Amino acid sequence: MDLLTIVEEDSNITQRSLALELGIALGLANTYLRRCVDKGLVKIKQVPRNRYSYYLTPQGFTEKTRITAEYFKSSFLLFRKARREFENIFTSTEVTELLPKGNDHVIATFKNNKTFKDSFNKVLICI
Repeated sequence: MDLLTIVEEDSNITQRSLALELGIALGLANTYLRRCVDKGLVKIKQVPRNRYSYYLTPQGFTEKTRITAEYFKSSFLLFRKARREFENIFTSTEVTELLPKGNDHVIATFKNNKTFKDSFNKVLICI
């Protein structure tokens, strides 16, 4: 998805710059671009001599949208699961102290509980 986003934002990007942004080798950036072209996600247009522009095709926009939606869906599922687990821990554990920490945080001190492995008895909570 990063490659599609970068190409969408700057169609005149060089393969070297693309490789740097993605943190990969130049040859790998070339391979990824070729795969995207083969799949019909990116179109290459030669501009002046030895220079190329890369454009997302309509299929590329569709694929980028699908990948983004999938990422958000899995992220939301992860956050919901973590929130439920935290709520279960929080409601099953006795809070002994709440201390303000800035404008939007609270440090909660819990009575020792097996869930917190005995030594972990404080947690920073965003409110």
